[in-house]
Amino acid sequence: MSVLKMMVQRIWNFYNKKINLYKVEGVLESDEYGSLLEFGVDTLKKCCKALDEYKIPYSLGWGTALGICRENRLISHDNDLDIDLFGYTDYDLLINVLESIGMKLRMKVFYGKKIQQLVFLSQNNIPLDVVFWFKKNDKVVTYCEQGYVLKLPVDLLKEKSYIKFFGYNFSLPSSPENYLSSIYGPTWKIPNKSKGDWKEDCHIIHKRFDPVFWSFHYLYPLYCKYIKKI
Repeated sequence: MSVLKMMVQRIWNFYNKKINLYKVEGVLESDEYGSLLEFGVDTLKKCCKALDEYKIPYSLGWGTALGICRENRLISHDNDLDIDLFGYTDYDLLINVLESIGMKLRMKVFYGKKIQQLVFLSQNNIPLDVVFWFKKNDKVVTYCEQGYVLKLPVDLLKEKSYIKFFGYNFSLPSSPENYLSSIYGPTWKIPNKSKGDWKEDCHIIHKRFDPVFWSFHYLYPLYCKYIKKI
């Protein structure tokens, strides 16, 4: 191993152990996903009924809210279910409630000591992505992606609205149109034909000041190409 490569690895290891607040436990690979069109609605109803029973204040979010509000269905090329939780920190109760109905916890995302995201997998391999939002000034924020922060107006998640879908009343952000317009931009009503990198479609994601992460993000791939050439 070259001296340069050893030095790069040591800096990266030190950063992740001592400086970086973003941590991930577990992993969920895309090839594990089941058919959302076949099992998605039943999984969503089952999860939301359990959350409602224990008065856990969720709201449907992201692609799940987009499909239901725009098309009255789950999006055909989507691959997971999404819910948002605002200011909620009783992680143990949430995990116990979802595991009691057969959901298996597969991934945890931390920023500092706070969980930012939990990912569960149903018995039919349907992922449920739970994003936690926390109030910061006049916004709600989440650090569920390394190097970034996501921001929304606080009123969108502080208050709820409801929509009837497949015979069940699901909770939504207070103004679904403003929520979806904030995330996906003014063209949110125009369907995409496929699902790409969610960060490219997201209008509420901002780079967080983290010079070490961004230096490695841009320079490490170039370094890998250099190593292969010599």
